[in-house]
Amino acid sequence: MARPENVARVEYLREMMAKSEAAVLVDYRGLKVADMVKLRREVRGAGGELCVVKNTLFRLALQGTDAEPLTAQVVGPVGVVFCAEDVCGPAKALLTFAEAAPALKVQAAWADGRVYEGAQVKARSALPGRKELLGQLAGVLNAPIAGLACGLNGIIGRLARALSQVAEKSGAAA
Repeated sequence: MARPENVARVEYLREMMAKSEAAVLVDYRGLKVADMVKLRREVRGAGGELCVVKNTLFRLALQGTDAEPLTAQVVGPVGVVFCAEDVCGPAKALLTFAEAAPALKVQAAWADGRVYEGAQVKARSALPGRKELLGQLAGVLNAPIAGLACGLNGIIGRLARALSQVAEKSGAAA
């Protein structure tokens, strides 16, 4: 018979997976407690949440979900970073932290309905984040309108200068 706290933990993990666009598995062996606290803070600041999970409970939580193929990657002590909105932000935070603390290793990730290996996660984190991409898209969409506004402003300015010169000439002639 399952213990009530384990059932609640499985439901919590299943709920977190349902709310997340992605999940990144990390091996945290060798990190000190202070490093884990710092890592959690950095991941949270990047839009993710780091949870240390029991493998059996996490595998149960993955059963019947789209992320079930990730079950094969749940080996050894595992920390899961749940990415609610942007996958790139938490992944960048993890990889930046891993440069300073080589004990942290990114094992795999689940995003866009598929499993990515650690090297693929590193390559994906090099891409711009969602906010940056939206900013670039806004700039591209705004460029033609800004160009039109500048062009119209130039025409109106030239018309005003021409009218001013005509008024000066007619005033000088009178």
